[in-house]
Amino acid sequence: MLWLQRTRMALCIGAVFVLLTPPAHAQETEPRGPLSQFSDSLASLAHRIAPAVVQIVNAGYVSDKDDDADAGASYSKGEVIGSGVIVGADGYIITNAHVIKGAKRIRVILNQASAVSANAVLRDSTAPYEATIVGVHQDTDLALLKINADHLPVVPLADYADLRQGQLVIAVGNPLGMRNAVSIGIISSVARQPVENEPVVLIQTDAAINPGNSGGALVDTDGRLVGITTETMGERLGFAVPSDVVKSVYQQLRQYGNVRRGDIGVELQNVSPIIARGLSLPATAGVVVAGVQTDSTAQKAGLKAWDVILSVDGKTVGSVPEFESALYFKRENDVVRLELFRNREKVFLNVTVAPRVAHSADPLLGNDPDKEMIRRLAVFVTDLSKEDLDKKVSRERSGARVIARIADNQLSNCELKAADVIHSVNGRPVADAESLRRAIEKLGATDPIAVLIERNQKYLFVGCDAD
Repeated sequence: MLWLQRTRMALCIGAVFVLLTPPAHAQETEPRGPLSQFSDSLASLAHRIAPAVVQIVNAGYVSDKDDDADAGASYSKGEVIGSGVIVGADGYIITNAHVIKGAKRIRVILNQASAVSANAVLRDSTAPYEATIVGVHQDTDLALLKINADHLPVVPLADYADLRQGQLVIAVGNPLGMRNAVSIGIISSVARQPVENEPVVLIQTDAAINPGNSGGALVDTDGRLVGITTETMGERLGFAVPSDVVKSVYQQLRQYGNVRRGDIGVELQNVSPIIARGLSLPATAGVVVAGVQTDSTAQKAGLKAWDVILSVDGKTVGSVPEFESALYFKRENDVVRLELFRNREKVFLNVTVAPRVAHSADPLLGNDPDKEMIRRLAVFVTDLSKEDLDKKVSRERSGARVIARIADNQLSNCELKAADVIHSVNGRPVADAESLRRAIEKLGATDPIAVLIERNQKYLFVGCDAD
C-alpha cells in the first residue's frame, strides 16, 4: 500500500513537471527575420539622428508667394516653421534660406534623444534657443544660424561622389510643424536641375517631404548627411542640397559670413546651331565666350571672345550652367585648366579663379523690419548705402530707398516699388529713412500724399490716398 501511494505521488509530481515544462522547441528563441532586423536598424538610426535635427520658428515677416517681379517682394507679419541640422557641435545649424526669410526673431528647439520614445510624444520640456543669422546663400537656398550652446550632437557628412540612384535614405524634419518626423525612400536621381540655367544641382528623392521639412536632414543608412531637404514639386517629388555643397557653404558662411563663388570674368552663352554656323564652329552645342572683362583673370590668361570652352579641369561642359557649376565652389587663387576651341584648333589655358561674393536676395536681411516699415506708404525703406551710390541707383546722394512692400497695405493707388528712391513728401525734402518717417508722421490721417520718387534714374510723382 505504501508502495502504491509512493507510486501515485511520483506520477503526480511527474505530471506537474510535464505541465510546467514547455516543449523543447518553445525553449529556444525564435530567430528574428530580415524584416525585423531591418526595422530595428531604421529605428536605431532614427533615434541616433533625431537629436541633431532641430525645429526652427521664424517670427517676422512672411514673403508673399505671389510677389510681383516688377514691383519687388511684399511681406506681411507671420510665422514660419521649418527644420535645421546641427553641423557644428558649438551651436552652428544649417537650414534653408527661405525658412528664415524676413526673420525678426528666430528660435531653435532641440530634439532630445528621449523624444523618439512613445511615452514622450506629447511632452516637450526643451526650452527654445534664440538664434542669430551668421550668413545666407540664396543660390543654394542655405543659411547658417548660431545658438549659444555646445557639446551638441552632429550628423557627419556623406561623400556626394558615393551617392547612387536607388540608394535607401530617410528624411528627418518637422513636416507641417509636427516635430521629429521620419520618412523613408530612395534616391530617385543624384543630380537634378529643377530650375533651368541655375548652376547648382539637387538630389531628388521620393522620401515624403512636406512644408516644415525644409532645412531638415536626408541621411543614408549609415547615418551620414546626404543632403539638406529644400523643396517639393508635386506628390512625392522632393529635393535636397547635396552634402558637398552643404559643406562648402557651411565653411564659407562660418568663416566669411558670405559665399565667395569662383569667377574668372567672362560673359558666356550657349552655342546655338545658328551661332555655330555663323562662327564656323565644329559643334552646335557648348559654351562660347561673348566677352572678356577688362583686367579679369580670364583676360590676363589670354582668353578671347569667340573662344569655345570645351572642358574645365578635364570635365566636359556643354552649357553655361555646367560651366558655372564646375567653377562655382572654386576658391580664390585656385587655378583651372580650360580646354578651348580657337581658330579651328584646340588650345589649353590655365586661369586663376577670383572671388565673387554672392549677396542675399532677402531685402529685409540685416534690417529691423519694424524700424524700416512705413505703413502709411505700405513699404519698407532704408538709407542709401555707399554701394547704392557706387551703382548709381540715384542721381542724388540723399533719399530713402524702398527695399520691399507691405503685402497687407491699407492704401490704394500708392504704387511704390522696390528700388524706388523717395526724395520728398508733399514738397518736404527726404534725406534718409528717418526724415521720411518724420514727414509722414506730420500728416493727418486723411491727408493726401504726393511722393516724389526716382525710378531707374527718372523722376516722377506717386499719389497715395487713404482708403
